Amino acid sequence: MEMQRLNSSNIESAGWENGTLQVRFKGGGTYLYSDVPERVWFAFRQSESAGTFLATQIKGKFKHSKLGAA
Repeated sequence: MEMQRLNSSNIESAGWENGTLQVRFKGGGTYLYSDVPERVWFAFRQSESAGTFLATQIKGKFKHSKLGAA
């Protein structure tokens, strides 16, 4: 998955492929969000605040898992 840097104080980069959104945080940790529509990915990338968009439009609305979690 191709990752893109975002202008965010908390998010290092993010990528989207076939409905899976991957978000890598600057403090460590990468999360995968399932069944995310492409329109949400576009809005996330273009948002004024990626962190706020993630908190209000993605977290709690899409199933997620931590990459590398047992």
